[in-house]
Amino acid sequence: MSASPVASPLWRRFALFTVPMIVTNVLQSLEGTINMVWLGHLLDVRAVAAQAAYFPVLILFAAASIGVSSGASVLMGQAWGAQRVDRVHEVMGTTLALTVLTGLVIAVFGAPNAHAILHLFNTPPEVIDAATGYARIMMAGTPIFFLLIVFSSLMRAVGDARTPLALLIAGIAGALVFSPVFILGLLGLPAMGVRGAALGMQVSWAVSLIGVTVWMVLRHHPLAPRAATLRGLKMPVATVRTVLRLGLPAMSQVTSVALSEMVLLGLINSFGPHSAAAYGIFLQLFTFAQFPAIGIAITVSVMCAHAIGRGDTHEVAQVTRLGLYSGLVITTLIVLLMAVFALPAAHIFTQDAQASALIVKLLRLVGWSCIAYALSGVLSFTMRAGGDVLVPSLISIGAIFLVEMPVAYRFSGIWGVEGVWLGYPAGYCATLLATALYYGLVWRRRPIRALEGHAPAEASQI
Repeated sequence: MSASPVASPLWRRFALFTVPMIVTNVLQSLEGTINMVWLGHLLDVRAVAAQAAYFPVLILFAAASIGVSSGASVLMGQAWGAQRVDRVHEVMGTTLALTVLTGLVIAVFGAPNAHAILHLFNTPPEVIDAATGYARIMMAGTPIFFLLIVFSSLMRAVGDARTPLALLIAGIAGALVFSPVFILGLLGLPAMGVRGAALGMQVSWAVSLIGVTVWMVLRHHPLAPRAATLRGLKMPVATVRTVLRLGLPAMSQVTSVALSEMVLLGLINSFGPHSAAAYGIFLQLFTFAQFPAIGIAITVSVMCAHAIGRGDTHEVAQVTRLGLYSGLVITTLIVLLMAVFALPAAHIFTQDAQASALIVKLLRLVGWSCIAYALSGVLSFTMRAGGDVLVPSLISIGAIFLVEMPVAYRFSGIWGVEGVWLGYPAGYCATLLATALYYGLVWRRRPIRALEGHAPAEASQI
């Protein structure tokens, strides 16, 4: 892997990065999905609802690491494209230090207050005790979880989508083995129920993190620690300021998503545990449907950042077009498959007829909105690669609070729990419309500037 431009055709480079990127995203979610499957079949639907109750809290806490890694990835991607390897390592060291510090704060202050946090979001009384035990273990492992997110993000920033994939396979294997052991109390261990699922996740994360470290050293990975990395661990003020300036808008966006999910979960919980379980399973399946869109958007961001670092504005335009076409075709195919196989997919998680019927109805009602999600993601991540992170984040936040949540509340009073989910397509379509207008009328007409050490280049028409 080299920081210099690669001579192979653009579509081939795009595909070689996107495919392992998508598979990696699927595997990352598969750890949580495996636990949900174990809980649904080894225990009951209330155990699934207990795990689902923590999902928005997980997103809320993950916002910190996602924001930091998002800002660092822009800096590292442009520096990698400009072949400034020492700068890449300085940013990486600062990012790792910020990540560990943030994770420790959440672990220390979040875990003891898990019950109060879940109570705030109207978690059903019949599942709140189990959900609290699950949440405490998950929060205690936040530093490990954050490091895994950041490691994966930083490796992608330098064009490596394969190493995170290889390491996650080891983590998935760990989740498959350890979760049932802790849930049921096999091999002489005490049965932990829902808490065992959380502990199984923690063990799999630890395996993955150890694997990351060993892999980087043994394979002489470009991000293996060096002197510049150690300098970054001291968190130079200028680097911290730049990372946070780029990362805080993304952090705010993810936080807004988490808060909206928490509010909607409180609304859904009022319809009973079957609805809460259906919500958790629906999110797992819906997230899987979004993974190709996420993978394509990240690929667009990384390749555009490298091109901007090299001063190759023409490639920025080409990558964006390729991302839009790919997102439209692939996401449409997945939406069709999701509609056809909704019931078998629901039965993977639960045999409860009431929950399964609701899941099928919800997937077919809102699944098509993944297309709008994919297209807006490509445009947004193109702009982020150039350092324009504020406006895309504000658009997303505005769509959540001005469109998604009002629609969900309005239609829940008309159609019940099904009406809550109408907020998703309304929010995604509003995001696509606003993002496309800003991209076409404002961003595309500006010169594209590297953040550090390069002169501006004129923007190409896309």
